[in-house]
Amino acid sequence: MLAKAHSLFSYLRSKIKLSLPLLIYWAILLVLLWIFIEFAGEVYEKEGFWFDEPILGWLHRQQSPGLTRAALTITQLGSGWFLAAASLCLLIYFWIRSRWRDLLFYALAFGGTVLLNLSIKQVLGRIRPDFFPQLSTETSYSFPSGHTMASAGFLLSLFFLIRKYKPNYQILASLLGILLGLAIGLSRNYLQVHFPSDVLAGWSLTFAWILGLNLWYSRNKVDEND
Repeated sequence: MLAKAHSLFSYLRSKIKLSLPLLIYWAILLVLLWIFIEFAGEVYEKEGFWFDEPILGWLHRQQSPGLTRAALTITQLGSGWFLAAASLCLLIYFWIRSRWRDLLFYALAFGGTVLLNLSIKQVLGRIRPDFFPQLSTETSYSFPSGHTMASAGFLLSLFFLIRKYKPNYQILASLLGILLGLAIGLSRNYLQVHFPSDVLAGWSLTFAWILGLNLWYSRNKVDEND
């Protein structure tokens, strides 16, 4: 049986010319997309998730003035005004340097993430959690988390740009990006403005979207201007 499976795998690889790393890459992308679809399906059917209330309850019990100030500060790093300003600076830089592929990749990655988020919010219309008092005022729909998706879109796009032009810094960039992305997502739960499932779904969809775009982007050589 194992021999037959190995033969089939080798045959498929030879026919579609996919390396093992690329197969793993595709598998991760599809799993992330499947996770989001599962979350979205439950939200569409107005079903809850067993882990949402216990996690929000635990975070509610940890609240303190100091942690609340920290969460309110961290969450601003995922806000629309901050990321829009940072994105505008990046796009202007790419335009000045005539790095058109980078400009297109970032515009599709970050802009697409934002458009996906806004569209899905309107379609599914999930109400914000009300288990405990919110520590920040939010009036839009809850699913998926906009701060989480926008910050993940910005950070993951930036990581692929760094990996392309400054590969020696990619490990540091990935560690800092993971820590900041986790902190922003956690701040949304701490402030009681999002269900944990909103955050997890947001990460899943954003990673799937940008990993898909990177399949095109990573095939391009470094721009001659750099």
